[in-house]
Amino acid sequence: MEREQAVSKRVKVNVGAKENAEYLNTIIRLILHIVVYGVIIFAIVSFADKAYEFAYQIYGDVAVSQKATVKKNIEIKSGDNTVVIADKLYKEKLIMNKYSFIVRMKLSQEIIKPNTYKLANNMTYSEIIETICATDTESDE
Repeated sequence: MEREQAVSKRVKVNVGAKENAEYLNTIIRLILHIVVYGVIIFAIVSFADKAYEFAYQIYGDVAVSQKATVKKNIEIKSGDNTVVIADKLYKEKLIMNKYSFIVRMKLSQEIIKPNTYKLANNMTYSEIIETICATDTESDE
């Protein structure tokens, strides 16, 4: 009888250990799912934020600064394309993002006039495009 009770206790302990292992396994899977879904949600929100910011730079009026703290002379040569001009403006910190400026230029369908322009870092994309695509060649605006 004692032997049967001892065997019965071992069986109960083994069953309890198996249930605990399954319970622990379930908790680990749940935590792993929460982490994976959290990372996915974070990635989606980050992508949406970057996409919104990029679109706003294209369609909104953005400027590097609200105050006219820096005015720079930018020379646009006759062979310069939109990518070269955007790179010059970005390096001089006159635009926020060269890729959004390139898209904005392509959408505006304006023709860039070669000249030396005085541009400020508080000018919006629209003002810069208007200045470098002006029909007259005055750069003192």
